[in-house]
Amino acid sequence: MRLLPALAAVCVLTCTSGAAQAAPGAFAVEPKPGTSQELSYRDGRSGVLSTQPHSSVILVLIQDRFALDDMPIFFIGVGNEGTAATNLTASNIAATTDAGPVRVLTVGDLMLIEREEVNKKITSARWRAFGAALSAAGAAMGSNTGTFEATGSTFGDTTTVQGTYTPPRDNSAAVRAYQSDIDRAQADGERAAGTLPARYSHAEKYGFRPATIDAGKQAFSALPLDPLPKKATKLTVSVSVNGETHVFEYGLTYSRQ
Repeated sequence: MRLLPALAAVCVLTCTSGAAQAAPGAFAVEPKPGTSQELSYRDGRSGVLSTQPHSSVILVLIQDRFALDDMPIFFIGVGNEGTAATNLTASNIAATTDAGPVRVLTVGDLMLIEREEVNKKITSARWRAFGAALSAAGAAMGSNTGTFEATGSTFGDTTTVQGTYTPPRDNSAAVRAYQSDIDRAQADGERAAGTLPARYSHAEKYGFRPATIDAGKQAFSALPLDPLPKKATKLTVSVSVNGETHVFEYGLTYSRQ
């Protein structure tokens, strides 16, 4: 069973994914196909096809360059050439580098990551609003206080007092400014919460999806990984199907520019 047509399908998966931008701290990735594997290119993307008697796997590299903190994303296609259905789950896939293992990220993993990012922004906005509220309260209290400085003397039953009175400061402008800070912080928190549906949609699109593959059929999915260790120079992705293991090797070159 040939899986090379999967290369064309990658364009559908990645229609919103542009080329990686050159940035400080970036990895360049180069496929290193084995002697029994086939390397092909479509639309500038490389795909390595591995074929064994009872299964075939193609691994397509979405971007050949990505920033240090970015998740490398592959596209995986698996053909079941056995006589019975087989399951493809994250436990069938192992990714490791010469600097340590790397986690395969499922749709659920990406949703959790997106939720945590949103929660961080919401929490930050709440603390900003709280700080601005305290400042506004302090400004409001300070504006209601006047001061009177006095000197006096007593002669018999008569007390003479002289002094000057300083009227309360008008801090209403400061209070309004702090209120604007509160409003902006609350709006930022609401905007962050409002991005969650789009973030979940992104996770649905780019997270790995387990599948049951019937005999003679194929399954395809995005395959994102955790950010790679900075010291890594080699990435290995192993896919086990029908008792067969397909091993894909990639060279990594890290640069600061």
